[in-house]
Amino acid sequence: MNIFKKVSGQGNDVVLMHGWGTNHTFLTPIADYLSRCHRVTNIDLPGAGQSDWSRATETIHDLADQVLPALPEHACFIAHSMAMPIAVSIAARYPHRVTKLIGLGGIPKFLADGDWRGFAKPGFVGAFVPLAKEKGLKSTLEEFFSDNEFADFDPKPEQYHRMVALLNESRLPNIDVLAKGLEICDTVDVREEFSSLSCPIDLIFGSREHIFGDGGEAAIIAGCEQLKALAKQTHTHIISGGHHYTFWTHTQEVNKLLDQLV
Repeated sequence: MNIFKKVSGQGNDVVLMHGWGTNHTFLTPIADYLSRCHRVTNIDLPGAGQSDWSRATETIHDLADQVLPALPEHACFIAHSMAMPIAVSIAARYPHRVTKLIGLGGIPKFLADGDWRGFAKPGFVGAFVPLAKEKGLKSTLEEFFSDNEFADFDPKPEQYHRMVALLNESRLPNIDVLAKGLEICDTVDVREEFSSLSCPIDLIFGSREHIFGDGGEAAIIAGCEQLKALAKQTHTHIISGGHHYTFWTHTQEVNKLLDQLV
């Protein structure tokens, strides 16, 4: 199975994994910054960009096992959004492969459930697949970037136009693959695996992120506490004013954190 990767820089290994619906190019700000001092492996997840998709894929663990052969033996993993459970799966089952886990807007169980704070139901399939089918994935993501990530910017900065350009230049997943990936994310629950991790964990969230529901920064703080209760070595960091793509909208703040963490 072909997994595309772009390797740049020299030094200690860092693995980058993008969120669902995009591809490795959307982690370019982090890859460019860290490759000055590290060897960065930036991959396309299965079904995204130039990586193959297997119809046998059913779980997060399937995705983890598919990408693992393409990755360095020991690395710091930086996982954005829906790639976070993939990184957790690898770190839990192959602890010698992951020296540190850094999450960007990702949690081990995405959907809210009882006392667990998470994304509101009906979940990602209900929220995004109908829009992607009606408007196309490219238009849906462009609208998300404009009305959510960069809603507070007038005029839109260079970073916004760079993201939109990537939508025009990139091979985005087809709707069927997108839907299957989102279905996996809606059902994923790797809290037990997350609790078992022995590596250092640092999680970065924007203060206006909706991954813990619509309760504003109070929901972010409460969500961070539930993660610390699962794994005591977890440290959380909140980027003021940030949404889901903080490394695009608040690049300097994120880079400053990465200097300390990687």
